[in-house]
Amino acid sequence: MRARSMVPIRFVVSYDMADDIRRSRVQAILLGCGRRVQESVFECRLTPTQWRRVRRRVQKAIDAGEDAVRWYPVCSSCHRVVPHIDVLPDERDEACVVV
Repeated sequence: MRARSMVPIRFVVSYDMADDIRRSRVQAILLGCGRRVQESVFECRLTPTQWRRVRRRVQKAIDAGEDAVRWYPVCSSCHRVVPHIDVLPDERDEACVVV
């Protein structure tokens, strides 16, 4: 059995950035650990340790007075029943590496 801190959690991450440079930085960070499902929405599978690292990187990249980033955890059971219509390939439970 894997330790609780190693079990990945699925997050839906949405953001609203007032500045193009900060938006590009956040997009680059999230592209490194998830997949874009809409222009400013990503799905990421991260262990709690990875999530803390990514969240810190995002916090450093934004202006908290102007920008907004939301992290919505989604349990595996809920994710399986999320209705969607899109052209994205099915997401498999692939490993994510955060540096």
